Amino acid sequence: MKPINVTSNEDYLIVQWDEKNTDEILLTSVRWNCPCAYCSEARKDAETEHFTVFHKEELTVDEIIPVGNYAIKIRWGDGHDMGIYTFELLKKLAKEG
Repeated sequence: MKPINVTSNEDYLIVQWDEKNTDEILLTSVRWNCPCAYCSEARKDAETEHFTVFHKEELTVDEIIPVGNYAIKIRWGDGHDMGIYTFELLKKLAKEG
């Protein structure tokens, strides 16, 4: 399971897999689930009873960077680029809808 192409549009991260299927993952889900230490801690501190609102630049994908043969990094419009999204995590997010 490896992506052969990863792109984005205004709302979705679009992952075309070598298995010939495509997943579209909401950018809000991708950003909320950023696996970096900073975002992981912020999620722990966030109250789960309110809806998180992101600014437009926080959901704008400036660059998608391959990391080895197991993951990608995303450089967001606000400059954040610390999260390494494994292919396994991307599949999990796609299944969660």
